[in-house]
Amino acid sequence: MTMNENSNPFAERTAAAKRAETKRHLGLAAGALVAVVVVGFLVWVGFREQAQSLERVRAELEAARSLTMQSQAATEALKDKLAGSEARVADLEKEKEMAGQMHQGLEAEMRAELESKDVTISQLQGKLTVNILDRILFDSGEAVLQPAGEAVLKKIAGILAQHPTLKIHVIGHTDNVPIRAGARS
Repeated sequence: MTMNENSNPFAERTAAAKRAETKRHLGLAAGALVAVVVVGFLVWVGFREQAQSLERVRAELEAARSLTMQSQAATEALKDKLAGSEARVADLEKEKEMAGQMHQGLEAEMRAELESKDVTISQLQGKLTVNILDRILFDSGEAVLQPAGEAVLKKIAGILAQHPTLKIHVIGHTDNVPIRAGARS
């Protein structure tokens, strides 16, 4: 009798053990494969969330950069405006100083030219005031300018002609004596 491998109980057990071990290995391999797929999926989900988070951070960073650039541009514009304003203030201060010097010079010149008890010069509320007594300009009831008054007015006109940008306000009055018919010119 020949012994057939199939009929050998030891061989059958060995083959059964091999099949069982192969099944066990296949089960382990399938479990490991499932574990690898699950871990891979979890890693993919994690990377995807990190990529989305990274995109959000990039968008926020770009918005912050844009806002910074706008703020810098606005700051530069304000600096330019401030520099212009400071230059204008300096110009106005120089103008004011020159006007003050001109005012003082004009007052000194008028005092020197018009020194008389009939002419008073005063500064009132930042304005130079020249008062000429009426008796040197006109006789009461007359319309003809006296020579002394004409001389004073010519001096004043000569001084003021040197300052064509000045604003001049002239105030005068008459007395209550009517002008005679023969006095009119």
